[in-house]
Parts: sequence; C-alpha cells; structure tokens
Amino acid sequence: CAGLWDDAHVYKLKEIVDFVHAQGGKIGIQLAHAGRKASVKTSYTNHAESDFWRDNVVAPSGGAHLQWDRNHVIPRELSVEEIQEVVAAFGAAAVRAARAGVDTVEIHGAHGYLIHNFLSPVTNHRTDQYGGSLENRARFLLEVVRVVRANFPAEKPIFFRVSATDFVEGVIDGPSWEIEQTIQIAKWVKEAGVDVIHVSSGGNTAQQKIVPQPGYQVPFAERVKKAVPGLFVVAVGVILDGHQAEEVLEQEKADLIAVGRGFLRHPNFALNAARDLNVKAALSQQYSRGRTIYS
Repeated sequence: CAGLWDDAHVYKLKEIVDFVHAQGGKIGIQLAHAGRKASVKTSYTNHAESDFWRDNVVAPSGGAHLQWDRNHVIPRELSVEEIQEVVAAFGAAAVRAARAGVDTVEIHGAHGYLIHNFLSPVTNHRTDQYGGSLENRARFLLEVVRVVRANFPAEKPIFFRVSATDFVEGVIDGPSWEIEQTIQIAKWVKEAGVDVIHVSSGGNTAQQKIVPQPGYQVPFAERVKKAVPGLFVVAVGVILDGHQAEEVLEQEKADLIAVGRGFLRHPNFALNAARDLNVKAALSQQYSRGRTIYS
C-alpha cells in the first residue's frame, strides 16, 4: 500500500491526483493503520524481516493469543500515549491528503485493521478508557474521525469503512462485533463528521464463517441506511453487473455502489454496466481512436 506518513509522500501522490483530475475523474485515498495484521517483511529486501518493525506491530491488546497467524508477529499492546500518537498521525495524514488535492479520504475501520481491532471485543481486551463498553471501544475511532475532519477541507466528504460483523456468532464463546453495534457507531461517526459509511464485513478473525454470494453484504448496508437518516451508505461485495448494482440503488438499500475485484477482472466494468442499463458512458480518450462503439 502507498504511504502518507511523511511529507515526502505528498509530491508523488499529487502527480497521480493531478493526472486523474486531468482525465475528468475524482480520486480519494484510504487512511489506515494495519494493527496486528501489519507486515514486518519488505519486497525490496527479498522479504527479509525487519527487526525494527517486529517490535512495533501493535494492537489494542497484545499477546500470543492475539497473533493474526503464524506468518505474522505477536502484537504488543498500545499504551495510552501511543494511542494518542496514532490519532495525531491520522490527523497529519489528512493534512497531507489535502495538500495532495484528493477529493475525499476514507478512514479504514474494517477487515481486522487497527480501528476494527479496537471496536471488536474479540480483539480488544483492554480495561481502561479504550476497552470494555461499546463507548470505550469506539473512543479511538471517534478521536480519529474528529482529527481527520478537523484537518481535511470542510467542503470535501469523509468516508468511513466498517465491517458490519465479525461473522463469528455461534462460532466462538463470548461477545463479538455485530450489526447492532455497527448501527450505533454509524450514528456516532455521523455526529463526529463522517459523510459516507462504506459497509463491508469480516476480516477480524480467522475463525469467521462467511458464505460469499452476490450481494451478500448489501443487507448490512440496508440496515444502516434505514437506521441512520442523512448518512450516505455504500454497498459493496460481489456486485457483478450493472443490473445488480442498479437494483440496490432503486430499492434504496444503499446510496452508492463500490466495486473492487470486479474492476480487476474487467477493467471496463463501468462501460459494461452502462451497456447493461442502456445508458451512454464516456469512453477514455486513449481508447476512442477510430472507434464508435465499445465492448
């Protein structure tokens, strides 16, 4: 993943942003901390481990029982002072994103990364102000949202990506992260300055039981949309074509559609969706030479 943790990163990111804008597009960037999923290996050193990073893989709670898997290192618990440093780092990243000219930032709080680690009782075993009750487990997230909002242009939207459930209900003993808690924090992040919530799921524990199928995460987005008026909602997950995406929007299950792997499989996903729906979409100039149709 690209970094935005140093001022030196702004210049190169701005080159990408300017190019996208020159083509008439919009662009955003995710702000994230990997938490216990952080890698200590680098591709440019033949995947050798870094001793520095080995001692700095952090999470709300530490210990061997919270190691992501045997290919990751055992995380250590963040101190309160370190938590505040991470919050400040999110704010600094928002400043850099603004300097680079991005149109939006998305705070990544899903898929088992640090914010998700704090939210879920599966990975947050703290007994201080950052653990225990839902209010305490959400404290770190809300501090991040507020500092990002304070450091990003007010006229530009902030997205928040969330896993609606850990998918371990009935699989593990004890509490986990579920849709009801997601709905509550959706209300809180809206109050704190989030404009759009991007509803995904899972990724916090290898014990999860997921049966992926077309649109399997849409019901989570729909529940959030119905429960939190005024907060725009993104649906994502195995959305395969234009008809499926349009149905989600027409039935008011979500306000926006996100597609990831679909574009990796078919870079012309948007053009194909337009064809499905019998609407005209602009073709990139570099593809239009001598052509009057697209496929």
